[in-house]
Amino acid sequence: MTNNAWPFFFQAAHESLMKATEQQRKHSLWLVYLVVLLDLMGVGLIIPLITTVSKSVQMSPLTYGIISSAYAFMQFLFNPVMGHMSDIHGRKKMFLVSLAGTAIAYFILGTATTAISIFFSRMIVGVVKQTVTLARAAVSDLCEGEERSIAFGNVMIAVSLAFMIGPAVSSFLGQEYSAYISVMLYIIDFLIVYFFFEDESPVAKEMLDTSKDRKGGLATMWHSLKKQFKNAREIYKKPMAAGLLNGRLVQSLVTSLKRSTYSLIVLDVFGLSPQYLGYVISYHGIIGVFSGLALNVISRRMGKYSRYWVSNVLLSGAMLVTAWCTELTGFLIIVPFISFSQTVLTTVCISVFSDGFEGGQQGLAMGVWGSFDSVGGVVGPLVGGALFQYGGIWALYIGGTALSVWSFFISKEAMSRELVEDVTMK
Repeated sequence: MTNNAWPFFFQAAHESLMKATEQQRKHSLWLVYLVVLLDLMGVGLIIPLITTVSKSVQMSPLTYGIISSAYAFMQFLFNPVMGHMSDIHGRKKMFLVSLAGTAIAYFILGTATTAISIFFSRMIVGVVKQTVTLARAAVSDLCEGEERSIAFGNVMIAVSLAFMIGPAVSSFLGQEYSAYISVMLYIIDFLIVYFFFEDESPVAKEMLDTSKDRKGGLATMWHSLKKQFKNAREIYKKPMAAGLLNGRLVQSLVTSLKRSTYSLIVLDVFGLSPQYLGYVISYHGIIGVFSGLALNVISRRMGKYSRYWVSNVLLSGAMLVTAWCTELTGFLIIVPFISFSQTVLTTVCISVFSDGFEGGQQGLAMGVWGSFDSVGGVVGPLVGGALFQYGGIWALYIGGTALSVWSFFISKEAMSRELVEDVTMK
């Protein structure tokens, strides 16, 4: 081989390596989407079952509310723990822990005959089921810049697609089979992660290589739990973090108000038959899928700052209109606008938030974000139930509108054009 041929040889080898790396990266992304899809399909199968099982053991509404809030509180505590442990041990191992633990918990729920069994099942899920947090951390490893925002949107498409399929399957096949089908999905998901998913990104490998001297196993979990609030304070010091996290906390209340009363509204206000409830929940999932697809389009044509403003205005307006909704048809027409605006707003804020952290902090950062998100799950059902019980749909959505506007004012300084561009370029 002549001397002149060597540069071409190395160039061809480099291009071939880059192409293989890019293909591997895309393969890992699609695996993340698949894992989320199967995971949330299992959740979608379980959602209609939880109420049925609770009634079968004659659980009081107060006990049901306590268990729901306790589950959300465990999510709040362990989101950063699981995220931080994935920074130390890698995304794959924590995916496996999450999927295995959730499968066991849902099997317990499917065979539950007492309120204690239901409580135990929900506590296990609250601790280990952090799949979306882990998926967001994996996406942060694999993507940068605007592509990361689009990938976060694709994760939400997978979530919505799962909630489109899961509840409909539960209604069609019957809830007596839901838990066992859900467990089978989690076993399949576990095997997919075990055999096909690898922490192949350079960021993940670096994290694993530099963490061999850290504590492991239960010691790591205990260490993470003790330092959780300290870590949250440290993350608060990052550019824009406090405003974005506070805004997300309030916005999670808006989401929880809507979700926790969705079934009550369609059943009690609009008189829908319970047998069609699963299909209405699936309709909400369909909306989420199309919202995510639309997000992919506008992300390429509209900057993060503009998307943030437009989504806030659209969300507040749609929530306000819903307060005066008196017919099911009108309600189902307005819901897509709320879903779309929340999809855009969430992905914009979490993308900017993620851009402010290094690769080795992504799991912890996504865990802290998830904890603030879980606060809505603790408080939202209580506030939403009270507003709906004493003021109906009008009070519920007026309250949601006020919270949405408040969230905007909390986070708008953090989402100013200059700061967004500065962090995005880092």
